Amino acid sequence: MTRPRPTVLLPLLFATLVAAFSFWLERRVNLLTQPSPVAPAGEIDLVSGELVVDVYADTGLPMHHIEADHAVHYLAGDRTALERPRVTSRRDDVRFTGRAQRADVFNGGERIEAFGDVLVTRLLDGAETRYEGQMLVWWPDDGRARSDLPVVITRGERRAIGDRMEAEDHLAKITLIGNAHVHWPPEPKTAAKAPPATPAAGKASAPAPRARSDSRPPAPPRSPSR
Repeated sequence: MTRPRPTVLLPLLFATLVAAFSFWLERRVNLLTQPSPVAPAGEIDLVSGELVVDVYADTGLPMHHIEADHAVHYLAGDRTALERPRVTSRRDDVRFTGRAQRADVFNGGERIEAFGDVLVTRLLDGAETRYEGQMLVWWPDDGRARSDLPVVITRGERRAIGDRMEAEDHLAKITLIGNAHVHWPPEPKTAAKAPPATPAAGKASAPAPRARSDSRPPAPPRSPSR
């Protein structure tokens, strides 16, 4: 029995390697060109073209008025996706408005995550405070808010910038985190009225004389009766 020569096996081995490499390369190209599978967003039970909702407290008092251009509610996580949402507070003690490019509302409004050109205006002590950023997480019931992206806070001529932010009492108390640049001069004080002048020691002040309305001369004295 004659053994195959190396000169015969080498071309056959080379052809096998080329075929295996071609098969691997084809599979690799297909994996790179095919779109990656997208996880399902969850079951949808509500789609609204234009949404208008009034939120009330358990006591029946009005809380918020919400509008959006488009809304989709997903059963998974009880999440409502809103496009171009606008919210207005209807509470007597807290007055503010807010808007964003999109927002996700979780668990019936327990938490709201807003993204894209977020703007919130808060009226406090007769002046307007503005919050601007690219994201804002808000817990309406607690009045807490948080942003993990840079924020800009303005109030008239005052201005503050921070890397991150935490807030309480519906943005009435704001804490900037990270690099912060604050220009927050004190408000000008109104001029106090000067107190009335007091007399110097040892001197008494008399009331100013007043003109009498009756300017007739006094009657002549009468002689005593006999």
